[in-house]
Amino acid sequence: MAKNQGQGHQNQGHNQGHNQGAQGHNQGQGTQSGQTHDQGQGKQDQGGSSSFPQQAKDIASSVKDKAREAGTAVSEKAQNLMEGAKDRMSHLGENAGEGIKQVGGQMRTLAGRLREQGPHEGTWGSASEAVASTLESGGNYLEQHDFRAMAEDLSGVVKNHPMPALLACVGLGFLLGRSLRS
Repeated sequence: MAKNQGQGHQNQGHNQGHNQGAQGHNQGQGTQSGQTHDQGQGKQDQGGSSSFPQQAKDIASSVKDKAREAGTAVSEKAQNLMEGAKDRMSHLGENAGEGIKQVGGQMRTLAGRLREQGPHEGTWGSASEAVASTLESGGNYLEQHDFRAMAEDLSGVVKNHPMPALLACVGLGFLLGRSLRS
């Protein structure tokens, strides 16, 4: 029986400890939830009439507007730069086109001089006439065509005759290299 009484005391001690722990737990919850509730209300009162989500939306909208304004400014500046570059390139193209036409005119003049001052008979005469004709037709071509047309014609020649075009490029590269070395 003494054994049973001991067990009874152990059970009572266990139950009392459990109840005290539960009360402490409930008190902690009450304190925590009360503090959280009061603190939350204090923040709402301090923040004014708008809530946090509304403030976040306002800030996001402001940032979005500023980003849109900055993007528009950058776009306008880029467009202005592109227009300026187009104008410069057009001006350079016009100048280069005039230069090419001048070269064409000079080639035709050279062809005329070659016909006048070159030999007229024999092998040298026929060779000088062939060179003069080639210079004259090349000069006419340069005077009558612009860059775009010349690029298209050159592309067609390279497509139709790839090996001679490659050999001509190698030869031009060699001559350019020798002229730069000197």
